[in-house]
Amino acid sequence: MGRHPAGGTYGADWHGMVPRRTTTELRKVVYERFGQNAHQYGKFSDRLRELLEKLECAQLSWADTLKMAEDLAKDLEVKATAHEEAGMSQRAYGILQVLLAFDAGAGEKGGAEGLAERIAALCEDDATAPRLWQEKEGLRRSLRQQVRGLAHEFGLENLKEVSEQVEEFALKQFAKV
Repeated sequence: MGRHPAGGTYGADWHGMVPRRTTTELRKVVYERFGQNAHQYGKFSDRLRELLEKLECAQLSWADTLKMAEDLAKDLEVKATAHEEAGMSQRAYGILQVLLAFDAGAGEKGGAEGLAERIAALCEDDATAPRLWQEKEGLRRSLRQQVRGLAHEFGLENLKEVSEQVEEFALKQFAKV
């Protein structure tokens, strides 16, 4: 049995076999990852929606549908491991995706990757984000201010929106219990 990139199992050669993973399961995987980081997985949600619409309208044969689903699953797996290629932690890479939505491609101090890693370090540090920080408004406000300061140093605009988007991601990925 082979493993499909999105986690499903297939026959000996999953490229040519009918998958056991249905489009419903693929939808679940895409929406789970979209929920974790909409900036990183948004295009996959759009692609899945397009695939399902074509399937519902009978515009695709089963073979075409299977091929598109396999391509989507492979691309999803590539995106899920992109942080390794970038040499970043998964959480810092997630912050990078948020920053890139604000045109943070260029800047000083190591580029957007450096900024993402500095923000991730803030969220991981027990001094700035101690246990249960996510439940304490004062600590959340302090983190937002620090993120705004780093984003300002970097030259980003929309500082309030950047800090809110980073906070939204951090609440999902950096919460400490």
